[in-house]
Amino acid sequence: MLMMGDFNYHATSYLTDESVDQELDTNNITSGAALHRHFHQILNTHFFECTHSREEGPLLPTYRRQNGQSTIDYLYASAFLFQHLHSSDIEFLDSSWTDHALLRARFVFSSDRQGSGLWRANPNLATNQYFTDQLFTALDEFFTTVEITASIDAAASILPASPQDNWDALKALVQDIARRVSRARSNALERQHRRLQRKRNRICRQYSDPRTRTQLLHTVEKQIGMLQREIATNLRLRAGKHWREKGETSAGYLKRTIATHAAKQAITSLLHPVSNTLCTDPLSMQTAASSFYDTLYSSDPVDIASIESLCNTIPDSDTIPDDAHTILQQPFTYADLLTGTHRTKFQSSPGIDGLPYPILNVIFNHPKAAKLSVQVFNDALNLGIFPSSWLQTCICLLPKSGDLSNLKNWRPLSLICCDAKIFTRLLNQRLMPFMNKIICPQQSGFMPGRFIGDNGMILHNTRLIAAETSSDSIALLLDQEKAYDRIHPDYLRAVMQRFNMPTNIIHSLLTLFFSTQIHININGHISTDYITQQRGIRQGDPISPLLFNIAFDPFLRSIHQDPQYKGFNLHTEAPPPSNDTQSDVISDSMQQLFSDAADPPIVPDGSTSSASSTTAPLAVKILAYADDTLVYLRDTHDFHRLQAAITTYMKASNALLNYHKTVATSLSGKPSTTWQALLSSYGITAWHDRTSTTPLIYLGYPICSSITQRNVAFQKLYDSIRNAIAIHSQRNISIRGRVTILNSLIYSKLWHVLRLTTFTKAQLLSLRSLGTAFINFRIFPRLSFATLSLPRSAGGLGLLDPLSQQQALQWYWVCPLLLQYLDSPAFSKYNTPSLPVLTYTLSWCYSSTVFSHFFYYLLFRHARHRLWFPQSPSRRNTYLNPITNLQSCLSIFQMSERRNLYVDAITCYSLPLYEILLHSPPTINNLYSSSFIPPNLLLDGSDVARKLLVSEVFQLDIDHQVLRVRPSFQFARHPIVSQRVADFIQSRQLLFQPFFAQQCFIAPRPTLNPHQPPSLRAFCRSIIVPPSSLPSRGRLPLNSIRYFKKLRQTLSSTSSSLSPLRPAQWLSFWRISIPLAARTVWYRAIYEKIPSRALLHLRIPEKHPSPLCTICSASTTEDITHTLFSCPPKLLVWRHMYHTYLSASSSISDVDLIHFFQQILLCSSPYLDRDLSLSFNDLSIPQLFATTLLTIWQAHWRWIFDRTPFIADTVQHRLARSLARLDAELKLDS
Repeated sequence: MLMMGDFNYHATSYLTDESVDQELDTNNITSGAALHRHFHQILNTHFFECTHSREEGPLLPTYRRQNGQSTIDYLYASAFLFQHLHSSDIEFLDSSWTDHALLRARFVFSSDRQGSGLWRANPNLATNQYFTDQLFTALDEFFTTVEITASIDAAASILPASPQDNWDALKALVQDIARRVSRARSNALERQHRRLQRKRNRICRQYSDPRTRTQLLHTVEKQIGMLQREIATNLRLRAGKHWREKGETSAGYLKRTIATHAAKQAITSLLHPVSNTLCTDPLSMQTAASSFYDTLYSSDPVDIASIESLCNTIPDSDTIPDDAHTILQQPFTYADLLTGTHRTKFQSSPGIDGLPYPILNVIFNHPKAAKLSVQVFNDALNLGIFPSSWLQTCICLLPKSGDLSNLKNWRPLSLICCDAKIFTRLLNQRLMPFMNKIICPQQSGFMPGRFIGDNGMILHNTRLIAAETSSDSIALLLDQEKAYDRIHPDYLRAVMQRFNMPTNIIHSLLTLFFSTQIHININGHISTDYITQQRGIRQGDPISPLLFNIAFDPFLRSIHQDPQYKGFNLHTEAPPPSNDTQSDVISDSMQQLFSDAADPPIVPDGSTSSASSTTAPLAVKILAYADDTLVYLRDTHDFHRLQAAITTYMKASNALLNYHKTVATSLSGKPSTTWQALLSSYGITAWHDRTSTTPLIYLGYPICSSITQRNVAFQKLYDSIRNAIAIHSQRNISIRGRVTILNSLIYSKLWHVLRLTTFTKAQLLSLRSLGTAFINFRIFPRLSFATLSLPRSAGGLGLLDPLSQQQALQWYWVCPLLLQYLDSPAFSKYNTPSLPVLTYTLSWCYSSTVFSHFFYYLLFRHARHRLWFPQSPSRRNTYLNPITNLQSCLSIFQMSERRNLYVDAITCYSLPLYEILLHSPPTINNLYSSSFIPPNLLLDGSDVARKLLVSEVFQLDIDHQVLRVRPSFQFARHPIVSQRVADFIQSRQLLFQPFFAQQCFIAPRPTLNPHQPPSLRAFCRSIIVPPSSLPSRGRLPLNSIRYFKKLRQTLSSTSSSLSPLRPAQWLSFWRISIPLAARTVWYRAIYEKIPSRALLHLRIPEKHPSPLCTICSASTTEDITHTLFSCPPKLLVWRHMYHTYLSASSSISDVDLIHFFQQILLCSSPYLDRDLSLSFNDLSIPQLFATTLLTIWQAHWRWIFDRTPFIADTVQHRLARSLARLDAELKLDS
């Protein structure tokens, strides 16, 4: 255990009881004497001081204030740690950073559990001019030597060194230079820094006179500061350019800092795969790992007939055209190589050569090295000849779930040389545009434009239909053992040949992947022996996901194209009603995705028919995301066909199915003893239905068959978010940083789940409350959610609302539904693989003899009656109904209330009556606005009236092209209610929506065709086509969340009353570089969320009986202005800041001074003739204001909580230090 920090007193004065008593008596703190004595008894009995105890002579000072110095910082270690103490020291730190010293202690443990690992060159060397000069000089000498050697070899008829050997020799040279330069510079800095620190310590010990000591220390401390700034500059480059703000505003940075710890997990023990003994020391764990991976990467024989059978599933139409080979085999250029170094992550781990991408970029900028590298890359492409370093990898193990002593529960990640990864990345970029078109659409993993959520949407829709029809179908979640690591090279070669990939690329990839020498890294210990990889696709290579998809594709096709395999056939499971009048046309691209291969498309493009004949049968048989595979089973025949396909794939590729990890789920949710018995006989024992206590997890989505399971899924998510909030609440971050963390980290899993999971509004509101409480942690009065959720330009913080975000996440599916209905040319661009199943589900669930399309149900809330949609899903299935979320997304648009919307009379005639009525007072001034009565009140909430159609109250006058109230209701369905409605309309007590009202008056309009069907195109177009108010700058994809939010903003303009500043002022506020904590205080002050005593007395009078200020001891009420500005001691600080850093000569009254700073508080720019000769003239007035505000704020609360008096001189001193720190940080970051 370590106990360290600022003790704020001289700890050595408490070594004896007498000294304790004396110290306490002189300060008259008799009540605390026992507490101090007891604390120091524990401290001196169980801990040892690590820094001062190892120094001879007087104690070195650790704190300085002006000319005074003292020792108040200590580092204590427990007895166990103290015996391992190797060295310690006290170092001066640049005075512009802090007034404390740095205490450093080094502990050495005699343990061999952690090895040295792989050497890595510092990527910052790429920006070091000395390194690049040294490197280019060495490279010039290297190529001179190569040319001379080649000439001698040619004269002696000896084969010269190959380009690949020269490339490896060049990289070895770069490694040597990188090591030498790094060590030399690091050692020089360290030696000089140590020398200056020793010199400073000698001065502190030898000179007791403060004046002499201060004069001597000035020069030395200035030199130390210069060195420390250089060291800090290197650390800044390692952390990122804007390191002060990055931890608050960069979601990626926050995520990496958390993910890094999870990845760096030490291996404590491993189970030997042969002897089954537990290995704990490095050597035995290396032996266990080598044995395991030697077996894993040793290939088994494959069956040629099985390979041919799988390759035959790939039709000629799904192969790379011959004329594309020229593009794929085109030689790499110098520009390609440079692009490969720029498009990679700066933090990416290099391979055994230790050279990161930035240093490779420097190498490629040397003319002769660039020429050599181009030749090496093109030899690799055309001849399959590689540098030996490309054929060596080191695998490190990343933990998965399960018992971590079992090597099966570790993922082997290959550390590959960066130049080799540039080669495969360039090759992947060439192949992907062609393979993306021919890899079967059932594979959604790691292919451009394919989305994991489509698999979940398809599963949810099929489960909805299965639940409504009580289907017996099930689905299996297959689990492959080490799917990537078992692919056989002969099988992969055959599949790539069938896809008609160029022969030289096939040869190159197979040679690169299956001639690899693998070294294993266990806790930094690198194995000396290597394993030859005879099978398996190494994880960590840019092209590996594509190669796996290529290898797995024939298996997916073998299931999907099997005419005897039924799967989940939507037309069989849910036959369309014979009277269905839906007229959607599902395009050929959809049929290609889900239709049975044996049945060609029935309806040609552009034609229309009923849903029962629009497509060939939609059969969903298999879905995959990389190796996560979901298969549908109609009956036992399907299961046996699946067994045969799996066996064929295993024989062909060396794959292995884990039956004990495979999970079966009932699509309808009902139990099935028949299925369970059959599956158990094959070793599949995991079964899920509505009686299960927990939901099934598929690709991170909870699949629920009951409300209980849905609630369990929510509670788990709620607990996860609450725990994350509890952890992050301990961090000292600004209010903006909290929003960044909440939106991007804490809520990250929530956003994934909300795409498909239907939670109740109360549940989502509880998550919102968690988030709002996290943002308002230790803030009173609280900032409202309405304020926090506003965009930053409108005065908010951009806090995301789970309810609104779930609506936005549905836009991915709603957008193509609208485009499909509009027959838009953009539909092909935004079509999704799940749309055919979603369209069919909507058509089946919302088929109607009254309405012509399911969009009536989605768009109009008054149309959602089982009278009109008898097959709509029952309420008991709401928890698994994905359509509920789609309705929520569309509900924000309020179709009928849109102005400037033209809807023809025939369409108006087909609508529910309530959709054409005004439900709120008209926004314009007319005779009826003051006496407006909503339809519900006027009609006494009549349920019959809600189920009336426009056609039951109105008739279409074809001659005059208008809608008129029917003259008689004798033969109406509800004659009394219909007549009553007509009377209210004629008496103008029921008012119309604008789009309907214009169809009731004779006016010039397009001629109606009485035989044309109604169309909802006008409504759909009004949703997706941006209005004129939508900003056109920066074109957004139509299906993006940002586009949806832009549409939503046009519907409800942000209330200006919520924000005290204009957008330009808010933009200025967020751009100011100020201390992070200062921004929180300033933001709260703008909204007057400051806990003044007047406010506390008003809100909590029993705890705060007086509203008077306790600092100035005056009979003055402490309101917000008094808290921040006008309290006399605080006003002294503001006046000091004004005259010391802004204007020394000008005089200003207290009232004007307060007004001046209040203007700055509200981001105004009051006029001031600033004196630039004063200190900190590089800091802007808002920066000076923010730092002063924070310093006063902190001093105020030290008085409230610690009873530390608010003394203006002390606060002014702290202000000077804070300004110096801010100035130094900004200069360091510039």
